[in-house]
This record gives sequence, structure tokens and C-alpha cells, in this order.
Amino acid sequence: MRHIMQVSISLMATLCAFFTATPASAQNAAAGGALGNVSISFSFKRQNVIASNQVAVWIENENGAIVKTLYISRFTGKGGFSNRPDSLSVWAAKAKPSSPAELDAFTGATPQNGSVTYVWDCTDGEGIPVPAGTYRYCVEGSLYWKSNALFTGSVTIGENAASSRAAPVYSSDNPAYRAMLQQVQAVFTPRG
Repeated sequence: MRHIMQVSISLMATLCAFFTATPASAQNAAAGGALGNVSISFSFKRQNVIASNQVAVWIENENGAIVKTLYISRFTGKGGFSNRPDSLSVWAAKAKPSSPAELDAFTGATPQNGSVTYVWDCTDGEGIPVPAGTYRYCVEGSLYWKSNALFTGSVTIGENAASSRAAPVYSSDNPAYRAMLQQVQAVFTPRG
């Protein structure tokens, strides 16, 4: 019995030391973000033309600065941002990537046809939880050479669930390439 009490006291001391020595932001980051998650989804249809099918998904603050990039297509992430400057040009101008190595964490294969979802854990690029507030989500697609689409919408993160649908801006009037990205929306689900 005495041994059990010593182990219990030792465990309590360790837990107290952890919670007093670890900053709240580090504890929240370890918990996966204090506020919850934002799911950004869209319909994707692969185009059968060259210089297309590139996608970037990112989060901005209210001032338009990138908070976190969630995904970029492999071609762009592996150097396409410098080899073909019109590939995801809006994202590249804001993110200002200097080398493909810094983009590995969120570079991936081109999505498959159908519904695609990326999840933001309400942390910044360093993994630190962001404060409650309104954030802009952006989905850019390179449709065909210099023709691109940029979908933007806002979502408020905090105590209550929220959702919104993004509005598109196209760089070309040609409707032939607009089928690649559609129905871009975001849903915030609070933790708890």
C-alpha cells in the first residue's frame, strides 16, 4: 500500500511539473489546436490538357498574409513555381517560396476526380494555435497555362460552428476550363 501511495505522489508531482513548466501554447499545439478544425472541400475534375491540374489550398489572416499552406500540387511544390511562374501564381506571390525543400510538408500528388477535403487544425505554419477570429481560405487552380481560378471565402473560428461557400474569380472568360474546381466551401467544427 505504501508503495502505491509513493508512485501516486510521484506521478502527481510529474504532472504538476509538466503543466506549470509547459507554456499553454505548447500544450494546445500538442492537443491538435485549441479551437477546432476547418474542413475545406471542393469538387475536382482532372483536365486532359497540358499546363493544368495544379492546386493550392491555404489560409490567410484578415490582412491577407498567409497563416498556413495546407496543400500544393507536386509539380509546383517541386520547383514548378520557378520553372513555370504562371503555375499557382497567386499562391507563389504570397508565399514567396525560396526552395522546393521548404514545401515538402504540404506537397502532394494531384487530387483524384471527385470530392476533395483538406483540414486546417487552426494552427499557423509553426504549429502554434491561432487566436479566434475570421480567416480567409483560398483555393487556387491552374486551369490551362495562364488561365487560373481563385476561390476565396471567410470562416470565423471560435466557440460556435460556422460554414461558408467560396466565390471564384477567373483570369479567363473561357468556360471550357472552369470544370476543374467547383463547390469550394469551408466548415469550422469547434473542439469539444
